[in-house]
Amino acid sequence: MNSGNYQDYVFKDGQFVGDFEGMYAESKELPWHQDQTAKAIFSELDVAILRSLHQRNRYRRAADLGCGLGYLTHRFHTEALASPPCEIFGFDLSPTAVRSCRKKFPDIQFDALDLTSIPLEELHDKFDLVILGNCIWYLLDGLEAFLECVDLLCSKRLYVFNSFPSRKPYHGDHLFPNAQAIPEWFEKNGNWKTAYQCIEKDASYDGREYLHLLMEKPSCEA
Repeated sequence: MNSGNYQDYVFKDGQFVGDFEGMYAESKELPWHQDQTAKAIFSELDVAILRSLHQRNRYRRAADLGCGLGYLTHRFHTEALASPPCEIFGFDLSPTAVRSCRKKFPDIQFDALDLTSIPLEELHDKFDLVILGNCIWYLLDGLEAFLECVDLLCSKRLYVFNSFPSRKPYHGDHLFPNAQAIPEWFEKNGNWKTAYQCIEKDASYDGREYLHLLMEKPSCEA
């Protein structure tokens, strides 16, 4: 595509494209402004929530799905899940993004992974905490397969943070018209229950919603 606009690799003329490898390999712009400064600004609450959860639950192994360029994975590793130490892995669909992560953060293991096509038998109960940040909109065509993968990938808790467009229509509004629809969907379609949720409303962007959500397996103690 060789577009200078990274958004064209994801949405073009109102249609979902989903060429994340092309975006990271070819776009002249930094996708979603994924530099250290931006991640620091927009992730403070998620880091604080995960730090608090970790102090209570002592996670051993965590996975950050859709990690992009790894800046937020690094913050989870050094701040939220640092004490006691939790082994964290970063996964992204784009091999180019993964190579960049490995170069910047050699103390974290990063691998390429398609969240709708995981070798399920190899990943059963592998992580006691799975983190999914702002990926829902890119999984809509494979939600059933994704849910099955995450159910097997995660043995205890799933932490989801996801922003919502301030105006409709938008891609996926038929399934997730608001932030509350995400926990309702997980509870209806998967083996999950809501343990904690917080919905921010950004006054600077017409009340745009931002969801912070902890789901857990019904058998998992609070």
